[in-house]
Amino acid sequence: MKPVKDADGITTGFLEILDRIDFASADSQTNKMIGSSEPFKRLLTKINRAAKSEIAVLLQGETGTGKELVAKALHESSRRAEKPFVVIECTGLNENLFESELFGHEKGAFTGATHAKSGLIEIASGGTVFFDEIADVPLSMQVKLLRLLETHCYRTVGGLKQRKANFRLICASHKNLLDLVESGQFRKDLYYRIAGFPISLPSLAERSDDIKGLILHFLSHSELRHKKFSSAALKRLSEYDYPGNIRELKSIVEQATLLANEDLIEVHDLPEQIFARPAKPQISDSEILSLEEAEERYLTQVCESQNMSIDELAEKLEVSTRTLYRKLQKFGLKYE
Repeated sequence: MKPVKDADGITTGFLEILDRIDFASADSQTNKMIGSSEPFKRLLTKINRAAKSEIAVLLQGETGTGKELVAKALHESSRRAEKPFVVIECTGLNENLFESELFGHEKGAFTGATHAKSGLIEIASGGTVFFDEIADVPLSMQVKLLRLLETHCYRTVGGLKQRKANFRLICASHKNLLDLVESGQFRKDLYYRIAGFPISLPSLAERSDDIKGLILHFLSHSELRHKKFSSAALKRLSEYDYPGNIRELKSIVEQATLLANEDLIEVHDLPEQIFARPAKPQISDSEILSLEEAEERYLTQVCESQNMSIDELAEKLEVSTRTLYRKLQKFGLKYE
């Protein structure tokens, strides 16, 4: 994946190069960053800004939103693009396995270590390390990971020689790490070390304008690419809320191409999951409220339904008490 830049050097998109990308688990042909919606454009802007720096990036978003693709895009847009992009899957690794995978081990370091093995930190030298689902790193290993990030040094399991580490750090999680910090499941000092530049990935529901383009993209890379979706089928797909995000959309396209007996894929050819959840309500132009009208309606409902103190309500709404008083006065509302 190579960045496409305009005359001012600003990244406007990414072009997939069909070469093998070492250590990256995403398929190089069908997994592109596709979109033209405003949330997608804002994401590209953040990628462009982060790529110019060596700052640690934390990607947060729901499962299936494409965090690894964004990590690859960051790597390919950076000065480390010609070096390895190494993915470390944190889920399911116990302490011993995690340490061995990360730092490597010496021959005889533990039972079964019949030969020395390089760790992923060494393999990534000069490149980028992507910790996928960083929240799943065992608490006991978080200390060693923090030390690595602070000192840029490490030792292999069973080794005595200190080695230098040289990599750019990108982490991802679908969990709220600050909540885990509060509950004691994730170290606060490690969080602030990895969250130098947080990027929140929008869900597919927030990128509804991109759904049709993604469908056409996935269809063009399927084995049955000669098939087409009817306008009614495309409309029904655009109304679905996709709890599994882009990953679910890709699966639905693949299933629909197999289920359809004809070359034109109709609504009845779509997988059952499309009909198991209600379609998103469609809002007509006449139903759209101005932001001021929406704010007034919401505050009216809040004033009628809540019985907490004005200070507590302001805290809940994440505004100052003074701001809340000003807004209530603006709309002629009273809160008692």
